[in-house]
Amino acid sequence: LIFRAHYFQEATLPDPFHIFIVAPTRVGILRETHTDATLFDDEVSKREGGIQLGDWWECRIKEIDLYTRRLVMHPVRLVARLEEEAVFDTKKSNGEWGLLV
Repeated sequence: LIFRAHYFQEATLPDPFHIFIVAPTRVGILRETHTDATLFDDEVSKREGGIQLGDWWECRIKEIDLYTRRLVMHPVRLVARLEEEAVFDTKKSNGEWGLLV
């Protein structure tokens, strides 16, 4: 669905998306679609000190590879960066990501 919406404009997509980085390999979860995606490391992310575990980023679609089922996002802006001592709380009843500090 995201592929057809992006390349053929068959549906509207959020602009920008928001991604929460959950793995050191720059893989995160898109807040709007609850799908996994990879955040592309470029000059925008390098200016912010790189992509780190626990970051919230605004991003846009860079490419969608149907063969590998990979969604690659281009970073637009760093929204928030978690402190190292923050502890994740993913058990909120409303489905939102949360923190215990």
